[in-house]
This record gives sequence, C-alpha cells and structure tokens, in this order.
Amino acid sequence: KSEHESSYQREVRIFLESMPYKLLHEFDCSIIPINPNTKQKMPFDNEVCCVYGKNLIIETHGAQHYELNGWHIIRAKQRGITPEDEFEYQKWKDAFKKGYAISKGYEYLEIPYWAVNDNTYKNLILEKIENIKSQYYKNA
Repeated sequence: KSEHESSYQREVRIFLESMPYKLLHEFDCSIIPINPNTKQKMPFDNEVCCVYGKNLIIETHGAQHYELNGWHIIRAKQRGITPEDEFEYQKWKDAFKKGYAISKGYEYLEIPYWAVNDNTYKNLILEKIENIKSQYYKNA
C-alpha cells in the first residue's frame, strides 16, 4: 500500500487481497528490476505468490502507458526531453519490466485501465490464475 498507489492499483490490490494467496507490493516484491540506464529500482505493482508453484506479477497500467497525454508533458519538462520521447521511454520501461519478470520464471499480467473501469480486470486475473493452474496440472 504505497502513497503513490493510483486508484486503479488500489482497486486491483483490494481484489487480490480477497484471494487466498500471499500478496506483495512494490518494494516488497521478491524481484525488482533495475533500470540499466539510471540504476534506479523499478518495482512491480503486485506479486501474487505461490499460484500453483508460480509467482504472478500484476501491473496495473493507466492511460499514460498507452497514449501520449499530459502526464508525459509534465515528466518531459522535468527531464528536459520531448513528450514523445517520454512516452517512448514509458513503453520501453514497461517492456523491460515484463521481460525481466518472464526471464526470472514469473508469470506476468498487465491490467489496462479500461479493464478496471468496466470491471473486467477480475476476469483477467481469474483467467490468468486458471491458465497457471492448467499448466501446473498438465506438467505434473
């Protein structure tokens, strides 16, 4: 529960807390990628532990992950770059974090903001857990 938690992240977290799995957040996650350019930690939103032998990283993405918007303009000014470069950097960070999780053997699920808005994010989570479960029994 971070003070930087968005309303989207909070709603997903509350749903995850209702499930029978251990839940870790941000800097408490068992893996935290390091940005190779800045050497800064890039924590994940949530880690659902021990889902049929796998840990599941769940990232909740707001609009700034999908479209150039005011968030990029503000960040670009802070960093002295163009909003377009800031947006490309956001997409690069997202891809880097996803690749990192998968390379470490973790399952990964991205929840877009519109799935929180229309409440379909719960189905995305349940379907991902069901997929992990079926892989577990297939490989058992």
